[in-house]
Amino acid sequence: MRYDIIGLGLIIFLTSCATTTTNYYTKTIGTWRGGNANTLVKTWGMPDDKVVGANGNTVYVYKTSSYNPSLGPSPGPTVGVNISASGRPVMITDPNTNQWSRDMSISCVTAFAVNQQGIITDIQSRGNHCYGSESFANQMKNPAS
Repeated sequence: MRYDIIGLGLIIFLTSCATTTTNYYTKTIGTWRGGNANTLVKTWGMPDDKVVGANGNTVYVYKTSSYNPSLGPSPGPTVGVNISASGRPVMITDPNTNQWSRDMSISCVTAFAVNQQGIITDIQSRGNHCYGSESFANQMKNPAS
């Protein structure tokens, strides 16, 4: 009987300590599908890169980087963006070739495909730290959503 009470107490204690963290990143970037590229830039700031396709569509690329003070090579692969024949962003991942500075690693790359009318038609993200808190969602979502 005594061990049952201790076991039950331990389960209650461990359950009360468990926390869940909701990642709002995918949901937040999804609010931009069908949105206006000018509004995106007003909300997210200037993109880190723009890639223009042969069909006139543009991909706005946003990169989130994190500082890694280790002396070793970057832990993750490099991520690039191309445009497919249909105008969609295509994420390309290369293995870590130590081309990045040893103290910088890209942790999330998000690409917004924008048509010639300035409307966001496709969104993709890739990386080892594409995370958004509730605060991020409130600040970075499409205000028209």
